[in-house]
Amino acid sequence: MDLEDRPRHAPAAPTGHARDYREGVAYRDYFATDELMFGVPELDRRPRNKAEVLALRLPGAPDEQLAIAVGHLWVNSVSRCPR
Repeated sequence: MDLEDRPRHAPAAPTGHARDYREGVAYRDYFATDELMFGVPELDRRPRNKAEVLALRLPGAPDEQLAIAVGHLWVNSVSRCPR
C-alpha cells in the first residue's frame, strides 16, 4: 500500500473527534508559532523555541544536560573529523 493510499484519518475515538494523522498535519498549528505547548522550568534564549537539538544526559551527571543544535551537527559533522 502506497503512503498516498493509506487512510488519512484514524477511526473516530469515543469522543467522535476525527484526526488527520498524515506527517506534519497533527501539529501544524503548533509549529507555526513560537509558543510552547507546555511550561518549562527555565527558559534558555540561546536556541529558538522548538529548535531541533540532540539532548544528552549522562549517568555520571544526571542533573546536567547537554543540548547540541542539529544545524550545528550538520555543519560540523563528526564523520568529517580527521582520524
